[in-house]
Amino acid sequence: MKTYSILRTLVAALLVAAGLQTAQAQGIRVHYKDGNTVDVPAALFDHMSPFYVKTTVTEEEYTVKVEPLNIQAANFYKLLEQKGMPLYIGLSAPTVNGTYKITPTQLVDYWSSDPDTYGDIDVDEEVEEVIKFADQSGNNVWIDTYNIDEDGPDINMGADEMLGDSRGCKSLILGYGNKFTAAYMITLDYPTYDIYVHMAYIISGEVSGSNLKDVYIATVSLDRDNNIVEYGIGKDGDGVSTATTWAPRVYQYESRQAVQTSKASRLVRRLAPKRATTVTETWGYTIYKTDGTELDVTREQLDYVETYEGEFDERITQQIPQQYLEQMTAHMPIYAGNTPPTLNGSFVYHPMALVYASDGYVFKNGISDLFIRLTEQNTSKNTIQYEEKQGGGVGDKTEMVVLGNGNNFTIFAVVPGFASNYNARYKLATLISGTMTEEGIKDAYEAILMVEKDDPDNKIMKVGTYRVFKDEDGLATPSVWSSRSMIPQEESGELRQAAAE
Repeated sequence: MKTYSILRTLVAALLVAAGLQTAQAQGIRVHYKDGNTVDVPAALFDHMSPFYVKTTVTEEEYTVKVEPLNIQAANFYKLLEQKGMPLYIGLSAPTVNGTYKITPTQLVDYWSSDPDTYGDIDVDEEVEEVIKFADQSGNNVWIDTYNIDEDGPDINMGADEMLGDSRGCKSLILGYGNKFTAAYMITLDYPTYDIYVHMAYIISGEVSGSNLKDVYIATVSLDRDNNIVEYGIGKDGDGVSTATTWAPRVYQYESRQAVQTSKASRLVRRLAPKRATTVTETWGYTIYKTDGTELDVTREQLDYVETYEGEFDERITQQIPQQYLEQMTAHMPIYAGNTPPTLNGSFVYHPMALVYASDGYVFKNGISDLFIRLTEQNTSKNTIQYEEKQGGGVGDKTEMVVLGNGNNFTIFAVVPGFASNYNARYKLATLISGTMTEEGIKDAYEAILMVEKDDPDNKIMKVGTYRVFKDEDGLATPSVWSSRSMIPQEESGELRQAAAE
């Protein structure tokens, strides 16, 4: 197998942590300094994030792990959206810097599996949230927070006291335009008191001059098996979060009990142990897998990470020969995974452009806009109903297989056809790939591939020939769907007609 080194330094590894997706042909190979290697096949690779572990030792021991969170890969991603939390996904996040006050806070939604243990939210409680963003670099930013209630500012214990870093917690920031979503995950393991806290912090909003607007904040607590045990979503009630100064209350040992009982204190801060005299620190990376398992590699252990050319998802290779798929990935992404985004609606490729034709075919009169409609997605079977129209014709519904992770997806089907002019029968594969966003399908591709044929005069596309198209401006936008005329699928659209020429 061919291997391609994509990073030989730890700095380059952060590109993977920023949520960049790999085409489904690419697996992840971890090289250890002792010469050993571990392969994570593409079908199992979800995402990779840096982590920081600080272990403190006095008469007790506890471990704190903080990592930037790729919200797309979290098991609660769709839940937050369903409950009213806006999430902005993209790799062109705006620069967010400074300290902002979220007031008045307004509860959007809350749930706890055990209110006696987790539930400490008082809807009538007036609490201001103060959030600081610092040292943004690419898709990473440092975030720190504290609260202000009727007793005044809260003590900032999360990052300063537990992690020893005044900048806060390193977070992954995604977004586009002025809109952003930033998130991190903090894990506190305190065996002495049988305490385990695995909590995600997510903030979304929009940069508006010197302020932020339409800010939403969510916290999600998980158990050791990553089951949700509590979540809360809040927002800035007046829609504007003004710039302010960073001024939390100063930590004092005798105030620890007050911090623990303060309504405004988060669970992690309430349970924060006292200062320790011995500290060990570990930096590393966690590779998350689609089967729910993880692989932790420390910086001391890691030599480098690379992608390798692995196997395609068997659902697609059962219908399309892998040799053709490998050729096509040079011109379009083909994604893998069992957790695709929600796909629904009609979209238009405008302008529609040819990316590559393996047989050199030329569309002499240009290519008309392509309209597609996606309906009836079945998440248990990972199928969807697909329709398309182009040049005035509307094809029949076709059931396609859905692959993908996060917002990236590929749908495909192999459908029989008949070229009456040449008395030729064939099977033609259609593949659609892209990234689902709020504005439409980003980097929208369509490809057709001749899989097999019975062509007495050898007039139509040769087996293995493929043509790749895309929306030339990079975004297939939502469109109104109108079925003007129904014609047989093997004759619908310019792309299908060209296949039979």
